[in-house]
Amino acid sequence: MFNAIRKHQRILMLIVVILTILAFTFFYTRTSSIDYEGKRKVGSAYGSVMTPEDVHRLAENYQLAIVLGLDEMLESLGGMTRDESVSLNNFILNQLIVEHEAKTLGVEPKDSQVALAITERPIFQTGGRFDSDKYRGFIKNQLIPRGIRENQLEELIRNSLRVASVRKIVTGSVTVSDQEIRNAFRGYQKQNLQVVTFDLENYANKVRIPEDQIKQLYEKQSAELKSPETRTVRYVVFKVPKEKELLQGKERVEALQAVADQAAGFSESLSENKISLEETAHQAGLLVHTSLPIDRTGSGLSAEAFQGDLPNLVPAIFQLSQKEPHSEALEGSQKTHFYVFELNSITPSRPLSFEEAHPELLDFLRKQAARKLLYEEGGSALASISKQLYQGQSLAEATAKIGGKVQNISGTALYSSSSPENALYNEVALFLSPGQLSSLQPSPKGAFSVFLRTREAINSSELAQKKDSLKAQLLKNKQTLLFLEWLQGARKRANIHIN
Repeated sequence: MFNAIRKHQRILMLIVVILTILAFTFFYTRTSSIDYEGKRKVGSAYGSVMTPEDVHRLAENYQLAIVLGLDEMLESLGGMTRDESVSLNNFILNQLIVEHEAKTLGVEPKDSQVALAITERPIFQTGGRFDSDKYRGFIKNQLIPRGIRENQLEELIRNSLRVASVRKIVTGSVTVSDQEIRNAFRGYQKQNLQVVTFDLENYANKVRIPEDQIKQLYEKQSAELKSPETRTVRYVVFKVPKEKELLQGKERVEALQAVADQAAGFSESLSENKISLEETAHQAGLLVHTSLPIDRTGSGLSAEAFQGDLPNLVPAIFQLSQKEPHSEALEGSQKTHFYVFELNSITPSRPLSFEEAHPELLDFLRKQAARKLLYEEGGSALASISKQLYQGQSLAEATAKIGGKVQNISGTALYSSSSPENALYNEVALFLSPGQLSSLQPSPKGAFSVFLRTREAINSSELAQKKDSLKAQLLKNKQTLLFLEWLQGARKRANIHIN
C-alpha cells in the first residue's frame, strides 16, 4: 500500500472540518456547553457528555481503520458508502453505539485477544507472520508524526472485536434457505429475452414548453441558478518509466514506490521551502503543465489532459486556497503516475441571467414532461401488448401494432452480461417466469419492458459447486442489513444530541 495515509487526505480534511464546526459551536454557544466538571460539551449520547476530544478520537479511527484494512468493521458500521462525509458520520456515531452495547451485552474483548488481532493484520506481517519491525516502524513513521498514540490503535482493534461480537449476537439467528440459494443461482442461468424499449427523446420531441413556464421556473429557482466555480491549476506529473511499466512482482512494487516517493518528496519541498511549483519544478528539471478551467464535475476540455483521472482529482483541487495553494502527491487511477498541483486562478460562481439559464431550464422541463408522457403512453402500450399476448399473439406481433420494435437477446446471464443494458435486462428477468412480461422499468435512455421467453434448467453440478459461496455471500448480505437496521434502532435509544 503506497503512502496509505497520504492517499486519504480527503478524509483527514473531513475530520478537520468536523472539528472546526465543533470548535465554533463550543466558543459561540452559551456557557451551558460546559458541564459542571468543566468539560467542553458538543453533544451527548446515552445521557453522557460528548467532547471534541471524543469526536476527534472516533474520527481518527476512521482513517486508521482504512489504513489497517478493517473492511468488515467499516462495512458493519456503515462506513463504506460513496459519500465520505456520510461514511465518516456513520462510523463515528455507530462506534459510540457499539462501545456502549458491547458493555451491556458483556462481550468486552480481553487484552490477549486484542494482541492476537494486531498480529493477524496483513499490514504488520511478512510472509504470513507477524513482523515486529513492521509494527514498530508503522507506529514510529505513520502514527507518532500525526499525533496518534499506540494505545489508540489498540483501542481501534478492540472496537473491531466488539463490532464482530455484537454483530454475531444480533445476527445469530439469520439463515439462508435452499430456495434463496436457487434464486441467487439464477444470475448464472442463461436466459432468452425480448425487450421492448421506449426512447425518452422520442417523447421529448412531442412536447412543447411555453416560454412563460420557463420564466416561472427561472423566477422560482433564480437563487440557485449560478455558473459553476472554475479553477485552473499548474501541475507536474510523475510517471513510472515506460521500460518499467511491464515489470511484475517485487520489481514492479519497487518501481511504483520509487515514483510515489519522488512525488511525495517534491510535494514536501514545496511546503517546506515556500516557493512556487514552477521554481521547484525548474530545480528538479520537471515540466510544468497548466490546465484549462476545471469545474467541480471534472468535465470539460481540461478532462482530456488527465486521461480519465480528473474526476478523482477534483476534490483535492477544490480544497486548494490562496493560503494553501499546493496539493500533496495524488495518485492517478492507473496507479503508475502521481500529480502535484498548485492553484493558479479561481473564477467564482455568479448568478445566471435568464438567457444563460434558458437552455438548462428548457431541457429540464422538456425531460420532465417527456417522462410523464412516456409513462402515460408507454403504460397504455404495455397494457395493449399484454392483452394481445394473452390472446396468443407473439410479442413481435403485438408490439408492431403500436409501432414499436422488439430486441432479441439470446443466451445471456446476469453475471456474464456483455453490457450495462444487458445486465439491467437480466436483473429484471430474474423475477419473471417464462412467458411473463415485466412492468415498465426506468432506464437512462427512457424505459423498457422485458419478456422472458425461456430460462435454461439448473445445472445441478454447477449449483453444487457454487452453493457454498452463494450461501456465504447471501448470509453476509442479510447479516449486514439486519445489523445496520439494529444500529438504527440503537441510535434512537442512545438519544444522541449535537449542540
